[in-house]
Amino acid sequence: MSMTSKINFRSSRIRGLFKGDLSSTISANPHVYRRSAFEEYQFNGSEILLNGVPVQQLLKGDEIEVQLWAGLAAALEEFRRKVREENAETSDFNGQVEALLNIIMGKMTRAYDEVTGGVRVQTADGRFWVNNIDPRAVLTLYLSNPTEKRRCYLEGVLKKLGLILEGKVGRSQAHGILAQARALYRDIYEALCHAAPSRPLLLTASSSGFGR
Repeated sequence: MSMTSKINFRSSRIRGLFKGDLSSTISANPHVYRRSAFEEYQFNGSEILLNGVPVQQLLKGDEIEVQLWAGLAAALEEFRRKVREENAETSDFNGQVEALLNIIMGKMTRAYDEVTGGVRVQTADGRFWVNNIDPRAVLTLYLSNPTEKRRCYLEGVLKKLGLILEGKVGRSQAHGILAQARALYRDIYEALCHAAPSRPLLLTASSSGFGR
């Protein structure tokens, strides 16, 4: 039994989707893929359907259904491989597959962020970003003018950095950001305690929405 046929669907939107039994006969149409007795994928020229339901419709909503998304992603890749092997690829079909896979990837990424406490960290051009904001830019602004808004933001960053350093969120080791997270934590902590940072700040403030 395939991944999607094992899922315990919680959403009324897709409950009963796999009820009934489709014929297991192999279709001669390259744009029909019967993955199992429970799953038939079809490209009708404009969209990809699963048991007659548009896959894009199954991806709507805010529910976290990681197993469903993973199953759909695997099925879409298999469907594309089948179509390719039968030399039936078209730009419309490939565009639909890519669009759906991008939606699935986006939903999985957002779900991961929620599960890990909403902490997204990355390094770029020597700068350390937390949820797409450079905290050192805000820290520089705070040191020059410690407003309550900037202090609240830095307190929030401090909590997120603490989770990272405790290994509770993110993939700190994989990204190689532990040292930067530790240094940033120390600088923010010292600033919030009204003590001067133990080393000079390397970055200057940029436009970040915290300038006022």
